[in-house]
Amino acid sequence: MTNKLDQVINVDISLSRKTISQQGFGTPMFLGQSMKLDRRVKTYSNITEVGEDFLESDPEYKMANAAFSQEKTLPTIAIGKKVLIGTTTITSAIKDSNDDIVYTIPNHNLEAGCTINIVGWTETEYNGSYNEFKIIDTNTIRVTPATVPTVTPATGSGSITANETWSNAVQKCYEYDNSWYAVAVTSNVDLDILSVASKIESLGLLFVFRTSDEDNLDSANVNSILYRVKALGYFRTVGIYNGKSIFRGKVYNG
Repeated sequence: MTNKLDQVINVDISLSRKTISQQGFGTPMFLGQSMKLDRRVKTYSNITEVGEDFLESDPEYKMANAAFSQEKTLPTIAIGKKVLIGTTTITSAIKDSNDDIVYTIPNHNLEAGCTINIVGWTETEYNGSYNEFKIIDTNTIRVTPATVPTVTPATGSGSITANETWSNAVQKCYEYDNSWYAVAVTSNVDLDILSVASKIESLGLLFVFRTSDEDNLDSANVNSILYRVKALGYFRTVGIYNGKSIFRGKVYNG
C-alpha cells in the first residue's frame, strides 16, 4: 500500500557529518595555544581538573570556567592544543644510519601537523623548514633532510620554532578525538576565525566565535567578519558581537 504522505511530499535529508557519539553531541572544545597540554585534546569534568593543567590567567581556563559556571553546567568539556613554540634550543643534531637527522629538543611538546623551522647549525644541511617529521619521544624528533649531511654531529648552536594554522589545529584535534561537536577558539583575529570556520564547515561541526570590532555594527560593512562569514554562506558558524563599552547582543548565523 502506497504511503499517502509520499503522494504529497518527498523529503530527502542530505545534511550530514562524520560520525559523532550521542554523548559527545553536547561537548564543546576550546582550542588555544597556551601549550600546557601533553596531548592534542584532553577532556575535563570540572574546573578543578582544568586548574591542574592551566593557570587562571590562561584563556583556555577562562573559557572552561565560563562553561562550568553556568546554572545548568556541562558534564564535560574538551580543550585542544594549537602548536605555537617560540625559539627553543636544540641540544644535539646527528645523522642516523638512514641518513635522517635526529634532533634532541628537551620537552619539545611538538605535535604532528605543525611546521618547524630549524636554524643555527654551521652545516647548512641540518637547517631547514619541515612540516613532516616523526616524534620519537618528548625529547627527540627525526626528519628527512633535503640534502644528506656530510658531517656528523652538527656544530653550532641550533634552535627551533614551531607553528601551525588554526585550520590544521582543528583537523588534528578532530583526528585525535572526535567526541566533541562545537568549538570556540582563544583568538578573535578575523583571519584566524575564517581559517577555523572553513575547516569546521567541511567537518560538519559547529563553530562559535566572538568579535568586539565595531565594524560589525554596520551590516553593510563588507570588511567586517560577520559580513564575510555570511557572504561565504557558512551555516555551521555563529558569530557573537560583544563590544567593550556597549553590548548589542547581535548574533549572526552565516
